[in-house]
Amino acid sequence: MVTITMAVCAVLHASVLLMGISSGQTSVIQTEQTVLAALGGEAHLQCRLTQSKVVHHVTWQRISPEGEVDMASYDEHFGKAVNKEFTERVEFIEAALQSCSIVIREVMEQDEGCYHCLFNSPEGSFTGRTCLQLYELHPPVLHVRASDSTAESAVSCSATGRPAPTVTLTVTQPDLHLSPYSTVNVNNTNGTVTVTTTAVLSGLHRNGAQVGCAARVLSAPQIEVLESVPEASAGGLDEGSEDRGLSGRIRMLIIISPLCVMVICAVLLAACLKKKEGSRIEQPAVTENNELRKRTPPKRKEQ
Repeated sequence: MVTITMAVCAVLHASVLLMGISSGQTSVIQTEQTVLAALGGEAHLQCRLTQSKVVHHVTWQRISPEGEVDMASYDEHFGKAVNKEFTERVEFIEAALQSCSIVIREVMEQDEGCYHCLFNSPEGSFTGRTCLQLYELHPPVLHVRASDSTAESAVSCSATGRPAPTVTLTVTQPDLHLSPYSTVNVNNTNGTVTVTTTAVLSGLHRNGAQVGCAARVLSAPQIEVLESVPEASAGGLDEGSEDRGLSGRIRMLIIISPLCVMVICAVLLAACLKKKEGSRIEQPAVTENNELRKRTPPKRKEQ
């Protein structure tokens, strides 16, 4: 019984010792737990030793369901090497025995996952782990439309991304006010989500005021666009309304002008026809009088 107890204690002691070594090795390496990268963009992976160690070789591996796959390595004697499978898109940014970083270009969906960096030394292998998380975000589309009310405008902004982006509306002047948002999410077949946020803009908007729309996914940099608000005129109508009124008058003139020309032409044509018809009636009467003169003998003079 004593022998069994001592054996169990020895096993537990060895397990604790191994866990301590493993934990110590992890703390020796500084790296980001999660790296965000845009789909189609670049992903930067970096590992650095926090303590000076004798290192002969550094290796970057991708963790796959089948196991670890060597991507690139740096050796104190042979220098940098990138495996053939990754040469087109993987490149060293910093190649050193104490700090090593790579970049993955044109990131694809299959690149998402976790990676190991291994610093091989006489003490053993110091291993760091970093995971790559992809996102997709397209520039937002912002519309500002004047409503029937001269003091309000309808604001709508849509952004598509993966995961669902956060869409935020802002104004550039303190006199402008946005109503509470109304947001609708639409799931697309390619895995992205389109988020549309609408609000009503009220307040006096002069001097080139603008509405902003910012879209963000996770903690990645946001994308922002700006749209000018139609300026209100002194009479209470915005310039857009004046332009629409002027355009309406021009369209009315374009429609009426041909009608006026047609009426004038019709009147002139009727007058010409009437005059021509009168000449035809007068001509037979003159001809008949001439015939009567020819048939009537002239009177003789009395002697």
